[in-house]
Amino acid sequence: MNPKVIPYIGRFPRDEYVRRLLLAKGGYWLGTIGQTGTLTVWNQKRVQEGLEKWYIDHANAFDRWKGVPVQDCIGVDKGIRWGNGTWDGNVPYRGDTDINETSLYNLAIELNLRRGAISTIPKETGLCVGFKGHIGFTQEIKDGKIYVKESRGGDWGVVVYELGKRPGTTQQFEYWYENPFVDYDNGGSDMLKKGDVGSAVYGWQKLLMFWNPLALPQFKADRDFGNETEVWTKKLQAAYKLTQTGIVDDKTWDAMLSVINKVKTDLTASVALVATRDKTITGLNASLATKDASIASLNAQIVTKDKAIASATTTIAARDKSIASLTALVAERDKTIGGMIKSNADLEKQLLFADGDIDELQKALTASESLCDAKDRQVADLTIIIEDNMDTMKAKDDEIVRLSISTELLNEEIKNHKATEESLSLQLNIVTELLHTVEAELKAIKEAPPVVEEPVEYSTKELLHMLIDSIFKK
Repeated sequence: MNPKVIPYIGRFPRDEYVRRLLLAKGGYWLGTIGQTGTLTVWNQKRVQEGLEKWYIDHANAFDRWKGVPVQDCIGVDKGIRWGNGTWDGNVPYRGDTDINETSLYNLAIELNLRRGAISTIPKETGLCVGFKGHIGFTQEIKDGKIYVKESRGGDWGVVVYELGKRPGTTQQFEYWYENPFVDYDNGGSDMLKKGDVGSAVYGWQKLLMFWNPLALPQFKADRDFGNETEVWTKKLQAAYKLTQTGIVDDKTWDAMLSVINKVKTDLTASVALVATRDKTITGLNASLATKDASIASLNAQIVTKDKAIASATTTIAARDKSIASLTALVAERDKTIGGMIKSNADLEKQLLFADGDIDELQKALTASESLCDAKDRQVADLTIIIEDNMDTMKAKDDEIVRLSISTELLNEEIKNHKATEESLSLQLNIVTELLHTVEAELKAIKEAPPVVEEPVEYSTKELLHMLIDSIFKK
C-alpha cells in the first residue's frame, strides 16, 4: 500500500459523498476532475502523455462540453473528494490521493473492504461499480431500484440510469466495492477513538505500523480500535510531545502526517539519486556501446586483413609453385647442357687421335677447342642470366627461349664439328696414302740407276710438298 494514501482512508463521510455525487454534472474530457471546460484546460490535456490520441479522436468534444464542468469516469470521485462540494468547476489538484479506477479497486481488495459480483450489490448509495478500466457510483435508491451515475465518454458526458440498463451498449457493470476513501461506518468523523471500527480504523492501524514496525504486535490492523490501538496511539502522542489521550484528533493526525511527509521527502531524494544513477548508467552504456562499435569496426578490419593475408598467401604459394616448375625446367636444361658438354668431351677425345704433326688437323682441332671454349662461356653466361632473372615468370620464359635458341646453335655447331671431323679424317686418309706413295717413289728412286744429270738436293719436307702438289694437280 502506498503510504501517502493511508491518512485519507475512510475519512470522507458517506452522506457528504452522496450529496456531492448528486450534484455531479457536465461533460467528459479524458484526464479532467470536474473543472470548467476551457480552451486552456483542453490544450493542457491534449498534449499530456498518454492522452494525445483521445483528444485527436474526440475533437468534437471541445465544442460539446466547453463552458461546463468536465470530468472522466474516475474524475467524478476526485471532484467529489477534492472539490468544495458545489460542483462549480473549481477543483484543486490533490496528488496524495490521485489514483486511477484500477488502483482504487485494488486498494479496496487490499483493505479487504466489502465487494462482490454486481448481482450481489446491496441497495446502498455511495458504492463504486465497475468493469475493467471504468467506474460508476450508486447515487440513489428509488422504488427499490439502484440508480448509477457515471461520466461515460465524449459523446455522453455525465449520465444517470438504472443499474443493469446502461444505454446504447451491451457492456454492463460487472462488480461493486466500497470506496476506500469513504467512511461507511462512523459518519465520517475526523476523530478516531476506542470502540470505533471500520476502514478508517484500519487505515490508522496501518499508519501506526508504518511509524513503528513493532506497533500492534498482537492484533495488527484488525479494523477494531481496541486497547492495543489506544496504547500505541498514546505512544505516538508521547513521541511528538502531545497530550496522551489515545484519541486520534487533528494534532495526532498532523503528527502522523509529518512522519509520512518525512518519508516522502526521503523517497523524493532517493528517487533523485536513482535518477542520477540511471543517467550515469545510461551514459556509461552509451560509452560502452561506442566502444563496442569501435571493437566491431576493428574486428571487421582484422577480418579484411586476414582475407588479404590469405589471398597473398595463395598468391605466394602459386608463385612458389611456378618457381618450382621453372627450377625443374632449369634442371632439365642443365642436364641437357651436361649431355652436350659430355658429347663435346667425347669429340675432343676422338679428335686427339688425329696426327698432331699435320698442321691443318692441328689448326682444325685448335679452332674446335676455341669454339668449344666459346660455347662453354656462352653456357656459363646463359646460366648466370637464368639465375639473375628468376624473379619473374616472364624473365624465366625469356631465359628458356634464349636457352633453346643457344641449344639449337650448339647442336648446329656440333653437326659442323662432326662434318669437320669427317673432313679431317678424309684428309688424313689422303695424307696417309700420299705418304705411302711418297715412300714407294722414294724407294724406287733409291733403287733406280743413277742419272747422269747433276743431282739436285731437296729436303724431305720439300719433296713431300712437291708430291702433294703433283697429286692435287692430277
